[in-house]
Amino acid sequence: MKSLLLACLVAACVVEPVGPQPQPPPQPQPVMAPGPVGGPIVVRSASYGPNCGVPRGNVTDRVAQLCNGKPRCAFHADNSVFADPAFGCPKQFVAEWTCGEDRVLRRTPAQPPRGGEGYAIELSCY
Repeated sequence: MKSLLLACLVAACVVEPVGPQPQPPPQPQPVMAPGPVGGPIVVRSASYGPNCGVPRGNVTDRVAQLCNGKPRCAFHADNSVFADPAFGCPKQFVAEWTCGEDRVLRRTPAQPPRGGEGYAIELSCY
């Protein structure tokens, strides 16, 4: 054993255990939005009621007024904010935006249409 140890010290041997070894559990990685953190919101498209046949982007200008230039923007999507583009049809809300110079297109999560609407919406560049 002494000669094997001496031979390994001289030859820089690496002794590895045989068989499977326990691995440490993976560490959770933080989820980061791509692009500059806090870069200003630039609304590219916003639609209220796309599932009801209204034109895509029908509320882009209004959402841009509410959110462009801010790092985070929260509002309620309902008929009092956007009027009612499709009476009697429960509406979805969809927005797409970028952050500052970053060209990654972000999108609000898909939500089922709601009677009475009233979605709490947040666009964020954080």
